[in-house]
Amino acid sequence: MYTRSGAYPPGIKTSLESDSHKWILKNFSSLNSNLKLEYKSLTKEDIPEIRNLHKEWFPVSYSENFFEEIGGSLSSVAAVINPKDYGDYSTNHSVICGSILFKITDQKNPKFHNTCYISTFGVVEALRGKGIAKELILECKRVCRSYSVTQMSLNVITYNTQAIKFYEKIGFTKSRTKSNHYLIEGETFDAFEYVYFLRRQSNISFFVKSFLPKYIKSIFNA
Repeated sequence: MYTRSGAYPPGIKTSLESDSHKWILKNFSSLNSNLKLEYKSLTKEDIPEIRNLHKEWFPVSYSENFFEEIGGSLSSVAAVINPKDYGDYSTNHSVICGSILFKITDQKNPKFHNTCYISTFGVVEALRGKGIAKELILECKRVCRSYSVTQMSLNVITYNTQAIKFYEKIGFTKSRTKSNHYLIEGETFDAFEYVYFLRRQSNISFFVKSFLPKYIKSIFNA
């Protein structure tokens, strides 16, 4: 069985790795008519499953150390299903439908504005288009606001047009292009960096922080 992800180069299908995705496909008719979701932080017990989902969602490999940071320096929100809600009492584990992993910096230093970098963000293919991605972002924003975060950012590969349209629709703004940011099967790909301001910030302030230093540097290097 195969699945698709816009993060992979066009035309590439990936093998179905996660038990969550298999459970969703098996029970899709029930979910399609009555989808019951909960949102929670991931735990260490979820690491094996979230690792398999990342294989389905992303063409780059994430180290074991990356996943071990979940619950520590790596915050998370996951959309999950309780199988018991659908009469399945064979497991005590939640079914993961989507997740967002992110890091909040400077949490303990009041001298700096807190920022959030979204490391990974994915939803199981069978349940895309049902508002899960938007709700995950909203939950992430709620966590960020509790830490007085002023700016969220993420990278997206330039050919992932579906993700780009989604980010722009919910208010993210493209700030720059990162050349050769991703290495996939020996080939490099550019990425767009997108930002979202949780507090109103003037265009002048954004210019001063993002572009003025580069402009000044270019003058001195001319």
